[in-house]
Amino acid sequence: MAFSALAYFSALVKQVCRTVFCLLPLNAHGPHETPIGSSFFRQSLYLANACSVVVPAVLPAVEAAYERAMIGEVAALCRHIPRRDLCIQWDVCNEMVMWDGQPTDAVPGDEPHEKIIARMQRLCAAVPEDVELGLHLCYGDFGARHFVEPKDAAKMVEFANALANSIKRPIAYIHMPVPIERSDDAFHRPLGDLKLKDSTQLFLGIVHAKDGVEGAKARMAVARRYAPKFGIATECGMARARSEETVRTLLKIHADVCAGS
Repeated sequence: MAFSALAYFSALVKQVCRTVFCLLPLNAHGPHETPIGSSFFRQSLYLANACSVVVPAVLPAVEAAYERAMIGEVAALCRHIPRRDLCIQWDVCNEMVMWDGQPTDAVPGDEPHEKIIARMQRLCAAVPEDVELGLHLCYGDFGARHFVEPKDAAKMVEFANALANSIKRPIAYIHMPVPIERSDDAFHRPLGDLKLKDSTQLFLGIVHAKDGVEGAKARMAVARRYAPKFGIATECGMARARSEETVRTLLKIHADVCAGS
């Protein structure tokens, strides 16, 4: 594949797959005054790696070139945007689904855990240490639905612990989705096994437009029994909302939940 075609495909995929998160940390009295890093707002860019956008049949042929192109784009972003104002998030989708192990036609391939971790080490090492790095453990987004629903948080916790142990540079945050119907102890209990470094914040995707503040607070109350320190976000980013009205609704839910937390 010619580099020009690869670069075009990379840019196209980033536009299609980009998700926009509102990440709000909580404490006993509401949002932290300084949630992540030294400033409240950063230019956040969310990138997908080759495994999440290339069909398994051709992945071996294009992954190395695609990865070089993405790493080159990370370097370009870091040259043109002040690093103190920048956050880069890797959207970890197909890897999360494969790590989970539930069969789905949406992710027909499979990879050993060691290969998944090695890929994430390379991608994360490409982000300079003075640029914030986030990881979104994603279960897919097709028609505003996951490819497969997590049975509970256990596989996300297992994957997050493996990433925290193997990635040498600081991780500012890890985001985990919480399905709308999961306000039960069984889903959240594995969060008690999470072992993130002190410099890494956990964000849980408890905010859903369909059940608003009440639903978010119900999920938050259960999560606090097992993961007392976390921030809130939507399940899979604002782009899933598909409309300006829904985005505004989601932002208001974030604000109302934090105001009453």
